[in-house]
Amino acid sequence: MSPKTLENRQRRSDELYECFDELADLDLEFQKSALVEIADEFVGLATVEERTRGESHSLSGAPSWFDPISELMHRMLRRKIELDERTLAACARAAAAGMRIDAWNTSFRSGVVNQVEINISNPPGDELREALGQLYAEIQKYGYSEWDKLCARLRAILFGNVTTTLDRGEPWADRAIEDIAQMQAEAQDAWRSLINHCTRATNAKPTKKWLKEAEEFVSSVSAEAFQTGFCRWMEEFPRERSDLRAEEPEWRRFAVPRHNAYVLRGLCWATMLAPDRSTAESLAVVIKAAFRNLKSSGPRSLVVGNAAAYALANGFGHEGMKQLAMLRLSIRKGAPFRTLTLRLNEIAEREGLTTDEIEEIATPAFDMQDVGVHRRTLGEYVAEIVIGDETSSGAVRLQWINPKSRRIKTVPAAVKAEHPDDLKDLKAIVKQIRALLPAQRHRLDRMFLEQRAWPFSQWRERYLDHPLVGTLARRLIWIFEESSRVHAGIWRPLSEEETPLSGVSGDGHIVGADGEPIDIDPKSASVSLWHPIDECDQPGDRQTRPDVEAWRSFIESHQIRQPFKQAHREIYVLAPAERETERYSNRFAAHFLRQHQLAALCRERGWAYKLRLPVDDEAPPAYRLLPRWGMRAEYRVEGFIPDPDNFDYGTSHALQFVLADQVRFYDESVPLSYAHVMGGGYNARRRPDERTDPLRLEDIPPRVFSEVMRDIDMYVGVTSVGNDPDWTNTGLHPQLRNYAMSYAMAPLEISAESRREILKVVIPRLSIAKQCSFDDRNLIVQGKVNKYAIHIGSSSVMKLPEKRFVCIVPARRNEKNVPFLPYEGDARLSVIISKAFMLANDHKITDSLILDQIAGVKPMF
Repeated sequence: MSPKTLENRQRRSDELYECFDELADLDLEFQKSALVEIADEFVGLATVEERTRGESHSLSGAPSWFDPISELMHRMLRRKIELDERTLAACARAAAAGMRIDAWNTSFRSGVVNQVEINISNPPGDELREALGQLYAEIQKYGYSEWDKLCARLRAILFGNVTTTLDRGEPWADRAIEDIAQMQAEAQDAWRSLINHCTRATNAKPTKKWLKEAEEFVSSVSAEAFQTGFCRWMEEFPRERSDLRAEEPEWRRFAVPRHNAYVLRGLCWATMLAPDRSTAESLAVVIKAAFRNLKSSGPRSLVVGNAAAYALANGFGHEGMKQLAMLRLSIRKGAPFRTLTLRLNEIAEREGLTTDEIEEIATPAFDMQDVGVHRRTLGEYVAEIVIGDETSSGAVRLQWINPKSRRIKTVPAAVKAEHPDDLKDLKAIVKQIRALLPAQRHRLDRMFLEQRAWPFSQWRERYLDHPLVGTLARRLIWIFEESSRVHAGIWRPLSEEETPLSGVSGDGHIVGADGEPIDIDPKSASVSLWHPIDECDQPGDRQTRPDVEAWRSFIESHQIRQPFKQAHREIYVLAPAERETERYSNRFAAHFLRQHQLAALCRERGWAYKLRLPVDDEAPPAYRLLPRWGMRAEYRVEGFIPDPDNFDYGTSHALQFVLADQVRFYDESVPLSYAHVMGGGYNARRRPDERTDPLRLEDIPPRVFSEVMRDIDMYVGVTSVGNDPDWTNTGLHPQLRNYAMSYAMAPLEISAESRREILKVVIPRLSIAKQCSFDDRNLIVQGKVNKYAIHIGSSSVMKLPEKRFVCIVPARRNEKNVPFLPYEGDARLSVIISKAFMLANDHKITDSLILDQIAGVKPMF
């Protein structure tokens, strides 16, 4: 658009703005004659506005000319006047253009539809049909339920009473329309009848009558054709709309029009009439895409996601149960999580199982021949998917064995040419395993509070020998309890000279901390997960028995990298101050935490948390339900705004920081307490006769207290303002800056003490060992140029002897350069080691930002 054209358009908009009052007062016939010109000018101005915004990537509100002109058209169109198709087409184009500029202010869009319904008795002509189609398409891009009636009226004008047409713009709908158009006439009619029936899927659940009618339509299409079409179309559902620019908001690019949402809901319900594995997998894809959380909008389409979850729960048996269980492991918040939990609970009640048992049974094996190995022969080559290696239990790699029995990493050219579908399938399996393994690791980690025990044969089937979970379970320590004996043991592979004992056969056996095999009676033994606090002599004693130390030595000497901390797990016991306060703990109070990180960690660890917004509202504390123990743990926080005069709401409109307070435990029957989001004390919403006293800390089972405090220690350790490596340069408010500085030099918490003990084992094995030493809270590194202290809790670096902080932002970790560590999940441990290597060789540092700091040029403040 040339500058001259822009200037002309702007001048014209100013003229229309000035004559608005005059036009409104003129004779109706003159207004009618001017309507086409006004509408065309509106379209021209809107086009210029849209192109200008496209160049600047701006999505600001309506321009100054928008409201007066649209209001003028609205005044004229709401009257009963005779208008020809040319005038109506011009008005429809204006309404469509207005939607692209300001979706909410096109008040004349309903007036256009009214006038068409009044003046056109026959099907509209080509020009008007095209213009109304543009308006309909623009409205559908937003998916607002408020416009459903208007869209229905437009569909009636465009298509008569036939509602089988899908709304274009969504990739899945575009593909469906194209596929149906290429079918034979009989198949087209069958599909259109089915889609027409799906448009009536307006209830939350399908009725018996709806399903009975749907069965006839699916039969006319044929079950095989329905399955093929549904799976093919649903491949496209996760993709964004094809008719919007990339700079449009995410919620618009992924919007599901209400008409299409109803069709999709009906198609998902119809899958219950033709269930198979591929259809169940396609429903899982639909659920992931529909429950995807869009920025500033929430889940993409609860209507579609809920329908797909209902279909899996009620029409697919074991396969549906498996898909729902896997989805629930990855979707952990909000209405989608509640929907998946509800459906799994329905299956559990129907099958007489618990949701935990369902998650165990439903874990897929991915057709693996051995634990952690999937093999497939493709011509002269053998493909292997291998899970786990010496650096990580979650490592997944696809490797190849050539005809000479040599392993190669690259995909052979012959496989690419001759077996493309198998190659695609293998890559999809790798992707699924990589997504599922972390969820399985978190599930096992959460079991410490579940009080679970399994019969030996069941445990062996679901854990030890499970092709996927076995890669994790074989790195963990378990308790084997028989009638008269209790053993702690871990799986180890058999050597060539050994033979398996009873209980565990095949390629391995169970050994104790001394390395000696344990003979287990598989008929009477029960199995549970080992926890180091069970080995403490006294509940209030953090000194562990030799058994714990023996297990730690065993894990380290055999270089077993556990999927999470178990042998080296921190133990939290009552402190003297907590015995004095009796019913609450201040151990993790007075910390400034980053709220969004805290909320994400809470969801991951099974805690409930409500984001604090800067509004007049109340919220409960962060809490975790402990149904197996009949209690609830709470971590109280309140919102914090460092500088109210310069407060940045951000894109989520939530507070950036919260201030931590007490930890409390309650009986599960005690109602939740609520406090204002900005603080002021918690008050229970209870009846007058209900007690709200917290439980005495001494009455909390040691394992429960330890695990809850470990979670909260992790929350503080990860989300604390003082853990930001760049906090000295971010311009923090003085109160936060003072806190961050004190946190970076604070005494070590229990998790950091555990990290310190591991470092004392790992550092002597490194090439920089002679340059490293320890004090009570730091790893001291003597570089070639300076001396440094790395705080073991926060990983903050301080240059000595000046005690000046040095900002070093960790780069992406390279697992190949990380020495053996006995467990996964402690990223800060690897960061400390990598910083130690860098600072020990500070004469080789080339980063100018770091050089300025270690040379003493850049002050701390």
